[in-house]
Amino acid sequence: MHKKFLIIKDNCLICTVHVDKGIRVFSLEGKLLDYPTSRTVHIGNNVHIVDYYGSYLSHSFEPNCKIQGLDVIAEKDIIPGDILTYNFNTTEINMAYPFVHEGILVKGIY
Repeated sequence: MHKKFLIIKDNCLICTVHVDKGIRVFSLEGKLLDYPTSRTVHIGNNVHIVDYYGSYLSHSFEPNCKIQGLDVIAEKDIIPGDILTYNFNTTEINMAYPFVHEGILVKGIY
């Protein structure tokens, strides 16, 4: 899928087309860092990427995407208008800014 099918609205990343479960939604690209920030996505051992669209992915305990290397993969069918989400607690190792969501601490794996 091409990033032209993604829009940012109200600080969220929204998909404008249907994406079947298991299909790559988009690939992360950008500057690599060895530390997390509020806008990075963890992609490997001490490797975080600053990707414009990736920085707008939202957290969910029932996400519609997962991070697999540099790819954002649909975990379930995505319909136009869906906010793209992944579970920070299963992907991020150590978050720069932990927060509480639905009464649960979201801080990454550690």
